[in-house]
Amino acid sequence: MVDDLKNKVVLVIGSSWGIGEGTVVLFASYGCKVVVHGRNEERIARVAAKCEQVSPFGYKPLTVAADLENLEEIRKIVSQTIDHYNQIDVFVCNIAMKDKLYEILDENILKCFEAAYSRRIRAATYLAHLVLPYLIETKGNMIIVSSAASSIPLTGGTLTLIPHMCDASFDMLSKTLACEFGSKGVRVNTVNPNVVNTESNYTLLPDPKQVKAILEKAVQKTALKKLIEPEDVAKCIVFLASNAASFITGHSLVVDGGFLYK
Repeated sequence: MVDDLKNKVVLVIGSSWGIGEGTVVLFASYGCKVVVHGRNEERIARVAAKCEQVSPFGYKPLTVAADLENLEEIRKIVSQTIDHYNQIDVFVCNIAMKDKLYEILDENILKCFEAAYSRRIRAATYLAHLVLPYLIETKGNMIIVSSAASSIPLTGGTLTLIPHMCDASFDMLSKTLACEFGSKGVRVNTVNPNVVNTESNYTLLPDPKQVKAILEKAVQKTALKKLIEPEDVAKCIVFLASNAASFITGHSLVVDGGFLYK
């Protein structure tokens, strides 16, 4: 699994922290030529340094700071990747929520929906549009980070309705692209974790106690009795990108520690 990834060009969206950081660093450790993307240049630089440090070849990552709500900046991510590496072998679409969450009866619910649609669904669709021609050339693959809650309501009630609606859209995007482009040698899958132990959990909800309660509930309802770490998700993404998963496409790989069955 490790050897076949060597020298592959891997573009990881949202890789300056959390799941994206764990993923891009793991790809770098396998000898991939990676692209670190985010909004905060200090975070990007920190992750890029980690990637270079773990790379067996000392590869220095390409770094791109871009806002996913700006179509011109989305185009910049892809164009700079092609200008620098001349190809894309693996595309990891990891787009998290940015703005605070609201329940369905809150007057801010449509504002939350519109922000999530622009940042997540629109951006993911446009990125797929831009990247697919290059994946066809390399017979590469795409992995979209979704959620275990894309198919069944989990913790959080309607407070997490908007992000989970987006995740359901990601699953359908993945399955549709897998059917359409499989004959061209492109594989498309999602990874679907439950609650992951990242600092972003505390940026989405107004009350830290609320976050703590959701995290504790997630642990109690998980068969393994612990939160998922970003590296746990990253390993599954790398697996799907490798030849070990060469006959897997259109699949949603649930990474939840047994949450759905508990």
